Amino acid sequence: MKKVLAIMMAGVLLAGCTQSSSSSTSASSSGSEEETAGIFIPGSYSATAAGRNGDVKVTATFSANTIDEILIESEETENIGVTAMDELKEKILSEQALDVDVISGATLSSEAFLNALKEDVRQAGADPDSMTGAAKEEASAEYETEADVIIVGAGAAGMSAAIAATENGAHVIILEKSNVLGGNTVCAANGINGADSRVQLENETYVEKGASVEGLESLQMNNEDARENLVKAFAENSGETLDWLSSLGVNFEVDIQDDERNSEKNYYMVKDTTDGSTAITMINRVSAKLKEMGITVYYGMDAHDLVQTDGKVTGVIAADANGEEVTFTGKAILLATGGFGQNSELVGQYNEELANAVTDEVAPTTGEGLLMALSVGADTVNLDAIQTFPAVIPGYGMLLPFLLPGGFVPDGLYVNNSAERFTAEAFEIPNEILAQDKGEVYCIFDDSGMND
Repeated sequence: MKKVLAIMMAGVLLAGCTQSSSSSTSASSSGSEEETAGIFIPGSYSATAAGRNGDVKVTATFSANTIDEILIESEETENIGVTAMDELKEKILSEQALDVDVISGATLSSEAFLNALKEDVRQAGADPDSMTGAAKEEASAEYETEADVIIVGAGAAGMSAAIAATENGAHVIILEKSNVLGGNTVCAANGINGADSRVQLENETYVEKGASVEGLESLQMNNEDARENLVKAFAENSGETLDWLSSLGVNFEVDIQDDERNSEKNYYMVKDTTDGSTAITMINRVSAKLKEMGITVYYGMDAHDLVQTDGKVTGVIAADANGEEVTFTGKAILLATGGFGQNSELVGQYNEELANAVTDEVAPTTGEGLLMALSVGADTVNLDAIQTFPAVIPGYGMLLPFLLPGGFVPDGLYVNNSAERFTAEAFEIPNEILAQDKGEVYCIFDDSGMND
């Protein structure tokens, strides 16, 4: 081992987001030190708190009794973290109260903004805990409740379906449980696989190596649990999907993969990191098209029951942000709610070995879509096939902010509470980790791993 030996706890996660966070807070101010007769010491104050993509700086300007202005500086994700913080800012300025809920789907960004703002309030001489809104009865919202197609979920699948249906003349309403667009598509950070898209067919290396739809099928069938009909459908439609994303402004480039997870070089990955990651770039372009087409999206809609008429699903019941029940009806109801990684009970039910796992999923994937489908007799398959990776910060839903063994730190070792190396270090070994005492393991590596 080199001069620095690092021993860190490793947890287990479901899915694959790859950002990191911390929780430090710093502050500075330019306000008057003199007490006033009002709530605040007038002036401008600044504080920072750790968000999802780095520090969030919040500068608030106060008069004697009000917060007059809030400025936010951050590297948080557009359409997710930035949108959430802007929403919170407007609500706080309007209500002059800090007892607001974090935005579902952008928890870390929301918490960073609120923590920094609360520090500003302290600098201005007030107690943030005392800034609560007066009790008031929320007015009932009015919704359009009938459409040709009702889509539950505004991740990439739901948004894409809404765009396609609208282009074909349908009137569409989307119900989204969180307050942001994109869902767990944000987890596709490194790129996506496909075959024979225009950008690939124009790539000399891709063509020279004979990459093709058949080659992608062969690569995907290397997994012993792969289902041939699904792999075939994915591979044969992938090129058209990539071309459609390109038409929305995603500028893909071929990203050849060559690591220990591939028996040979993989020519099928494409990426566009213009907006920080492939996932965010795709979300931004698809959501921009959604808004351009004027498709209705109702946020904070927690769908929980399907409505049947003569044995056919004709509607869905959802609770809005105020807890009011709203019934939406349509000629077609599309469930695009993703998985159930944030529902530990369901995870343990379908895969007992992962009962104690935690997830890094961003979207509130608590399984309502699955439960609704089951309630009307839908069949299921392979629900136990949950993709896992070996390291997440429990309670934060985030990957560890450094690299680990299994294609990350090749010289690192995992040991259990008895200091025993219990498995060969690999990329997907959460089952082995969870089988150890308390589901805890340690990773030992030198400073080269930490610096990576």
